[in-house]
Amino acid sequence: MQKLKKVKKYLRKHIIAVWLIVSVVAFCGIIAYAKFDDSHNSTKRVVSTGTNDKILFTSNLLTISNSNHPKTVAKGYTADSTYDINIYNYDRTKPTSYYPNTINYTLKAVLVKPGESGTVEYDLSNPTDLNKIQTALCDNTDEDNPVYKTIDIYELTNETPGNTPVISLGNLIVDNNLTTKAEDSLSSEQLVPGVSGSAVKSYRVVIPKEAIDSNIYVKITAEPNGHSDLPTSIGGIFYVQSQNKVEMNGWNGTFVDSRSIAPSGYDAFNFRITGAGTATKVLKWNSDYVQPNKQQISELFGVTLTASTNQLSHTFPLQTGVYSYDIQFYVKDSAARTYINSLTWDQLIAAKIVSLEDPA
Repeated sequence: MQKLKKVKKYLRKHIIAVWLIVSVVAFCGIIAYAKFDDSHNSTKRVVSTGTNDKILFTSNLLTISNSNHPKTVAKGYTADSTYDINIYNYDRTKPTSYYPNTINYTLKAVLVKPGESGTVEYDLSNPTDLNKIQTALCDNTDEDNPVYKTIDIYELTNETPGNTPVISLGNLIVDNNLTTKAEDSLSSEQLVPGVSGSAVKSYRVVIPKEAIDSNIYVKITAEPNGHSDLPTSIGGIFYVQSQNKVEMNGWNGTFVDSRSIAPSGYDAFNFRITGAGTATKVLKWNSDYVQPNKQQISELFGVTLTASTNQLSHTFPLQTGVYSYDIQFYVKDSAARTYINSLTWDQLIAAKIVSLEDPA
């Protein structure tokens, strides 16, 4: 009882100090809650690429991983090559999910070339790069009247290209002078939701025959402007190459990594599926040793893989020309690393670590 009286006496004597302490603690609690709430809400706005998340800015050919899209043509091919690119405001693996508002984005195209680790942009201040583009993209069969070519992008309306390209890269004639352009962009592109909620914008890329085997590639990216809940960008690299003999019907798969380096030198392998026509094939992998890039599989084929999946059945559609799909396979773990280190390339292929087969 005596102690209780002392406490009450102390509180009466120091009531103002106690009130200030309680107020400060309560105020800090409100700030802490508010900060946590902001952080929690901003987390919702961040795009994740997990298998259960929806990505509402996608394309049939542009991907987060900037996939390569080489088109293989027969030796002596004498026509231009085209790619039709669609950009959507919905998740291709969950087509009923649409972005609710208009998506503003920039479409960008850059001329690139193969480098030691991927591709690098052409530098027009470098005389070698400049001469490479000017020489490769030129039909000089008539030396007196050479025809300079460009890689063009047209906007498509109902699958019909406009009369004038929206982007042109390469050799342009301006005021009767040759001007070489290696980069261009459209900064005010939009995906506007329709009545159903969906929206799509389409473009046609035209690569002239002069660019075949020239190591002049075009990298195309679409970058949302001011949308924190969408991917930073999606893109792809497009080029045309030839081979002496092309199997015009059917599909084949092979590793395309350099054989000058043993399998032990790779943490991941690039498996390329190439062909033309319509065919159903089964892509298989030994899940004890490798795992595919699930994001690539999702973007290329619209399929979400589970952890236990070790094969994918896919019907490759009829396309004009010959198409390729590049897929990365990662070494699974240390046990798989030890096994793969013991193999030569011939042994790796024979073991069917990754293979493309006919349905059983």
